[in-house]
Amino acid sequence: MVGVCSAEMIVIHRRAVARHNLQSGEQITRAASDFSVETMDAGAVGPDGHIYVTGNNLGEGSILKFDGATGAFRSVFVAEGDTDMTTPVALRFGPDVDIYVASMVFSPTFAGRVYRFDGKTGAAKGKFIPENSGPLTRPVDMAFGADRALYVLDMQAGVLKFDGENGAYRGVFAAGDQPAPAPQRIAFSPEGELYWLGGDIRRFSQSGELIGVFVNGGSAGLDNPVGIAVGPEGDVYVAEAQSLRVKRFAAGTGASKGVFVDGTPNLSDGLMALAFSIPHLTVSKTFDGAAVEWPSMYTNYTLVSRTAAVGTAAWNPVSPQPTAGNGRLRVELGVGGESQVFRLRAH
Repeated sequence: MVGVCSAEMIVIHRRAVARHNLQSGEQITRAASDFSVETMDAGAVGPDGHIYVTGNNLGEGSILKFDGATGAFRSVFVAEGDTDMTTPVALRFGPDVDIYVASMVFSPTFAGRVYRFDGKTGAAKGKFIPENSGPLTRPVDMAFGADRALYVLDMQAGVLKFDGENGAYRGVFAAGDQPAPAPQRIAFSPEGELYWLGGDIRRFSQSGELIGVFVNGGSAGLDNPVGIAVGPEGDVYVAEAQSLRVKRFAAGTGASKGVFVDGTPNLSDGLMALAFSIPHLTVSKTFDGAAVEWPSMYTNYTLVSRTAAVGTAAWNPVSPQPTAGNGRLRVELGVGGESQVFRLRAH
């Protein structure tokens, strides 16, 4: 069964998952896990349209699966004890549609790891990033960039870059002190800029240079922000743990667009993370331009593009039409394609 295939916001709570209408913010469904976990800290929508979240039970890590169409709990996708994964803090699907989970080890010393699992079966594929990889010791989030590299946010070292093919450490991508609370989450804009959520939201260029403070946490009234995600139109959404609110900020400017979700009925256990049902696009260079790929289940979306410069330029449909193969849709663009940015727009 195909799950989520339309634009929805997925709100991950400490012990439940909720789906929200992306136009109104209204809650569509919510479901608590049928599996005894202490907390669910992160998640993503898979290429099958279902929702995958991390489970943490007294430090033991697991992955739970929720139905993308009904929101109901479906199964334990990766059980406690299948690996030595402890304290999972972030979950992402990679360009290869495998699942990557960042994990923290507390004893005998702090250490960070990233595990890899088969995206269809949940079978463990080992540690994609093992302990002692660069300065990674306290991971709190991660995201794949359009360059297919994996960027991991470390509480002490900043945003670290790892090779998306083999997990090799490639250096510090972005660094800097964040006002309290400690750095929490990262997300990429359609233009490839990085948003780093801590007490403020700071914006970094594609080369890792600080552009500036995108949203001032004090003036925006951010209350214990713990989750950040970029919506299909480029707006930035921030989850607040205790208020159960999701606030929305305008793409490009950071101007407040108000409260998108004003608390969630029957859920009082705190917000943890956000996700969207729009898939992550993979952009790769070709001999004479660029190629864009995304999961083939998203047939009710059109690929649109604009020039890479951030601004108010219109998004225009891309031609030619995509070709299908190996569960992916692919569009190849000629000269000039490498200077474009892309997103999917619902029909």
